[in-house]
Amino acid sequence: MIEPIVVEVRRGAGYVRYLEDDVAGTLDVTPTCSVAADVNASEQVVGIEVLDVASPEQLSAAKAFARERGLGFPRDLSGALVAI
Repeated sequence: MIEPIVVEVRRGAGYVRYLEDDVAGTLDVTPTCSVAADVNASEQVVGIEVLDVASPEQLSAAKAFARERGLGFPRDLSGALVAI
C-alpha cells in the first residue's frame, strides 16, 4: 500500500498527496465533483482532493477510491487542519 506523503487541510477542504509529480488530468470520483483525483501522464494518482472534510459521504468516497488503487488514506482529515 502506498501511503500519503503530504496531507493538507485548508478552509475545510483536504488534499492527500501520494506523488511529487506533474498533474496531467483530474478524475471526478463522485458525480457531484466533491471528490477528485489528480493523475499524472501514466494515470497514477498524484493526489485526492476532498472539498468538505466534515462530510462523511465525501470522506467515504475518497477512502474507497484510494483503497481500490492500493493507496492509504488518513483516518481523520480534520486532524490535519491548517490555520489560515
